[in-house]
Amino acid sequence: MKGIDATAIYIVLVWASPEGEGAFVKWLDEKHLKEVVAEPGFTGCRRLKLSQKNGNGWAGHMVIYELDSAQSLANYLASDRRVALVAEGLKFKGVTMERFDGSVEKILSS
Repeated sequence: MKGIDATAIYIVLVWASPEGEGAFVKWLDEKHLKEVVAEPGFTGCRRLKLSQKNGNGWAGHMVIYELDSAQSLANYLASDRRVALVAEGLKFKGVTMERFDGSVEKILSS
């Protein structure tokens, strides 16, 4: 992945407790990210470990998924597969997630 050249972005912001972070990140890196990127229209993803912690002192992670089109994103968001993938992540204790999505309107490069 050279740079963000996707036309649609799907972001998941995760806060993980000290007790829950290790197992959750292992699941993300070894299983979940690969499963999501294998879905139609996904072109890649990045997981960032955030410098900030939330009000509880929990560690932050952000996953940025790139897609080839807004239609691919809409299809994924409406799919039963997405429901199943999200449900798997909700099984982890001490983890909260927020999801954001949108279409890329402007890209600046240096």
